[in-house]
Amino acid sequence: MLLKIELMFEGCALMYVISLPFSLQAPAFEIQDKISFIVNNLSPANVEAKAKEFSEFFKEQYYPWFARYLVMKRASIEPNFHDLYLKFLDKVNSKPLNKEIVQGSVKGSELIKSSSEERSLLKNLGRWLGKITIGRNQVLRAREIDPKTLIIEIDPVTDDVLPTVMDGTETDPETEDDGSETDPEKAEDDRS
Repeated sequence: MLLKIELMFEGCALMYVISLPFSLQAPAFEIQDKISFIVNNLSPANVEAKAKEFSEFFKEQYYPWFARYLVMKRASIEPNFHDLYLKFLDKVNSKPLNKEIVQGSVKGSELIKSSSEERSLLKNLGRWLGKITIGRNQVLRAREIDPKTLIIEIDPVTDDVLPTVMDGTETDPETEDDGSETDPEKAEDDRS
Protein backbone atom coordinates (compact mmCIF):
# COMPACT_ATOMS: atom_id res chain seq x y z
CA MET A 1 0.00 0.00 0.00
CA LEU A 2 1.32 3.44 -0.90
CA LEU A 3 0.51 6.53 1.11
CA LYS A 4 0.85 9.91 -0.56
CA ILE A 5 1.33 13.02 1.55
CA GLU A 6 1.15 16.37 -0.20
CA LEU A 7 2.57 19.48 1.43
CA MET A 8 2.26 23.09 0.31
CA PHE A 9 4.94 25.57 1.35
CA GLU A 10 4.71 29.10 -0.01
CA GLY A 11 3.20 27.98 -3.29
CA CYS A 12 5.57 25.02 -3.77
CA ALA A 13 4.07 21.55 -3.64
CA LEU A 14 6.02 18.68 -2.14
CA MET A 15 4.83 15.11 -2.29
CA TYR A 16 6.06 12.23 -0.19
CA VAL A 17 5.19 8.69 -1.12
CA ILE A 18 5.61 6.21 1.69
CA SER A 19 5.25 2.49 1.16
CA LEU A 20 3.30 0.89 3.98
CA PRO A 21 4.20 -2.70 4.87
CA PHE A 22 0.55 -3.63 5.41
CA SER A 23 -2.83 -2.96 3.90
CA LEU A 24 -5.80 -1.51 5.72
CA GLN A 25 -9.45 -2.27 5.17
CA ALA A 26 -10.75 0.98 3.80
CA PRO A 27 -14.40 1.99 3.91
CA ALA A 28 -16.39 2.73 0.77
CA PHE A 29 -15.41 5.91 -1.10
CA GLU A 30 -18.63 7.62 -0.03
CA ILE A 31 -17.70 7.09 3.62
CA GLN A 32 -14.12 8.23 2.98
CA ASP A 33 -15.50 11.41 1.42
CA LYS A 34 -17.81 11.93 4.37
CA ILE A 35 -14.89 11.51 6.79
CA SER A 36 -12.81 13.99 4.78
CA PHE A 37 -15.72 16.42 4.85
CA ILE A 38 -16.10 16.07 8.63
CA VAL A 39 -12.40 16.55 9.33
CA ASN A 40 -12.06 19.41 6.81
CA ASN A 41 -14.94 21.26 8.45
CA LEU A 42 -13.97 20.72 12.08
CA SER A 43 -13.96 23.86 14.16
CA PRO A 44 -14.07 24.53 17.90
CA ALA A 45 -17.71 25.55 17.51
CA ASN A 46 -18.89 22.32 15.84
CA VAL A 47 -16.54 19.66 17.17
CA GLU A 48 -19.21 18.05 19.33
CA ALA A 49 -21.71 17.80 16.47
CA LYS A 50 -19.07 16.44 14.09
CA ALA A 51 -17.97 13.83 16.65
CA LYS A 52 -21.57 12.72 17.10
CA GLU A 53 -22.05 12.51 13.32
CA PHE A 54 -18.83 10.50 13.01
CA SER A 55 -19.85 8.09 15.78
CA GLU A 56 -23.27 7.47 14.24
CA PHE A 57 -22.09 6.06 10.93
CA PHE A 58 -18.43 5.04 11.25
CA LYS A 59 -17.83 1.37 12.06
CA GLU A 60 -15.13 0.10 14.40
CA GLN A 61 -13.68 -2.19 11.71
CA TYR A 62 -12.45 0.93 9.89
CA TYR A 63 -10.71 2.48 12.91
CA PRO A 64 -7.23 1.42 11.68
CA TRP A 65 -7.92 3.16 8.36
CA PHE A 66 -9.15 6.31 10.11
CA ALA A 67 -6.16 6.28 12.46
CA ARG A 68 -3.78 6.12 9.49
CA TYR A 69 -5.74 8.88 7.74
CA LEU A 70 -5.78 11.19 10.77
CA VAL A 71 -2.14 10.58 11.68
CA MET A 72 -0.47 10.54 8.27
CA LYS A 73 -2.66 12.90 6.25
CA ARG A 74 -3.65 15.32 8.98
CA ALA A 75 -1.58 15.35 12.17
CA SER A 76 1.75 14.91 10.39
CA ILE A 77 1.20 17.94 8.16
CA GLU A 78 -1.21 20.13 10.18
CA PRO A 79 0.32 20.78 13.61
CA ASN A 80 -1.87 23.85 14.14
CA PHE A 81 -4.93 21.56 14.32
CA HIS A 82 -3.55 19.01 16.81
CA ASP A 83 -5.60 20.40 19.70
CA LEU A 84 -8.76 20.40 17.59
CA TYR A 85 -8.19 16.78 16.56
CA LEU A 86 -7.61 15.85 20.19
CA LYS A 87 -10.86 17.53 21.20
CA PHE A 88 -12.64 15.64 18.40
CA LEU A 89 -11.21 12.32 19.64
CA ASP A 90 -12.25 13.19 23.20
CA LYS A 91 -15.82 13.82 22.02
CA VAL A 92 -15.91 10.58 20.01
CA ASN A 93 -14.83 8.91 23.27
CA SER A 94 -13.76 5.53 21.90
CA LYS A 95 -10.97 3.61 23.61
CA PRO A 96 -10.44 1.31 20.60
CA LEU A 97 -10.11 4.34 18.31
CA ASN A 98 -7.67 6.06 20.67
CA LYS A 99 -5.60 2.87 20.79
CA GLU A 100 -5.50 2.75 16.99
CA ILE A 101 -4.48 6.41 16.85
CA VAL A 102 -1.54 5.81 19.20
CA GLN A 103 -0.48 2.70 17.25
CA GLY A 104 -0.82 4.58 13.97
CA SER A 105 1.29 7.44 15.33
CA VAL A 106 4.04 5.06 16.43
CA LYS A 107 4.01 3.20 13.11
CA GLY A 108 3.96 6.48 11.20
CA SER A 109 6.96 7.83 13.09
CA GLU A 110 8.86 4.60 12.44
CA LEU A 111 8.11 4.81 8.72
CA ILE A 112 9.08 8.46 8.42
CA LYS A 113 12.26 8.41 10.55
CA SER A 114 14.17 6.68 7.76
CA SER A 115 14.50 9.85 5.67
CA SER A 116 16.00 13.20 6.57
CA GLU A 117 13.77 14.88 3.93
CA GLU A 118 10.73 14.18 6.08
CA ARG A 119 12.12 15.88 9.17
CA SER A 120 9.19 18.30 9.47
CA LEU A 121 6.68 15.44 9.24
CA LEU A 122 8.56 13.58 11.93
CA LYS A 123 8.68 16.66 14.12
CA ASN A 124 4.92 17.08 13.77
CA LEU A 125 4.33 13.42 14.56
CA GLY A 126 6.55 13.71 17.63
CA ARG A 127 4.48 16.62 18.86
CA TRP A 128 1.26 14.71 18.09
CA LEU A 129 2.45 11.54 19.81
CA GLY A 130 3.44 13.52 22.88
CA LYS A 131 0.03 15.20 23.03
CA ILE A 132 -2.01 12.01 22.64
CA THR A 133 -0.03 10.03 25.18
CA ILE A 134 2.09 11.82 27.75
CA GLY A 135 0.18 15.08 27.38
CA ARG A 136 -3.02 13.23 28.35
CA ASN A 137 -1.32 11.33 31.18
CA GLN A 138 -1.52 8.09 29.22
CA VAL A 139 1.22 5.53 29.35
CA LEU A 140 3.46 5.06 26.35
CA ARG A 141 4.80 1.56 26.84
CA ALA A 142 8.28 0.52 25.81
CA ARG A 143 6.85 -2.37 23.80
CA GLU A 144 4.96 0.20 21.71
CA ILE A 145 7.92 2.51 21.27
CA ASP A 146 11.42 2.54 22.70
CA PRO A 147 11.86 6.07 24.06
CA LYS A 148 15.59 5.71 24.59
CA THR A 149 16.14 4.80 20.94
CA LEU A 150 13.90 7.64 19.81
CA ILE A 151 15.76 10.16 21.93
CA ILE A 152 19.07 9.01 20.51
CA GLU A 153 18.00 8.60 16.87
CA ILE A 154 15.43 11.35 16.42
CA ASP A 155 16.05 14.65 18.11
CA PRO A 156 12.95 16.37 16.59
CA VAL A 157 10.75 14.00 18.55
CA THR A 158 12.66 14.83 21.73
CA ASP A 159 12.41 18.54 20.98
CA ASP A 160 8.63 18.32 20.65
CA VAL A 161 7.53 15.60 23.07
CA LEU A 162 9.41 16.98 26.07
CA PRO A 163 8.03 20.55 25.80
CA THR A 164 4.53 19.06 25.49
CA VAL A 165 5.11 17.16 28.70
CA MET A 166 6.45 20.26 30.40
CA ASP A 167 3.37 22.26 29.31
CA GLY A 168 1.12 19.69 30.93
CA THR A 169 2.85 19.57 34.30
CA GLU A 170 2.01 21.70 37.27
CA THR A 171 4.67 23.25 39.43
CA ASP A 172 4.67 23.20 43.20
CA PRO A 173 4.88 26.81 44.45
CA GLU A 174 6.97 25.74 47.45
CA THR A 175 9.65 24.19 45.25
CA GLU A 176 9.39 26.67 42.41
CA ASP A 177 12.57 28.58 41.64
CA ASP A 178 12.26 32.33 42.20
CA GLY A 179 14.54 33.01 39.25
CA SER A 180 17.52 34.19 41.29
CA GLU A 181 20.79 32.40 40.87
CA THR A 182 22.49 30.97 43.90
CA ASP A 183 26.13 31.87 44.37
CA PRO A 184 27.89 29.23 46.55
CA GLU A 185 30.28 31.81 48.05
CA LYS A 186 27.46 34.19 48.88
CA ALA A 187 25.49 31.34 50.49
CA GLU A 188 28.47 30.64 52.79
CA ASP A 189 28.68 34.32 53.76
CA ASP A 190 24.96 34.34 54.57
CA ARG A 191 25.39 31.33 56.89
CA SER A 192 28.19 32.89 58.89
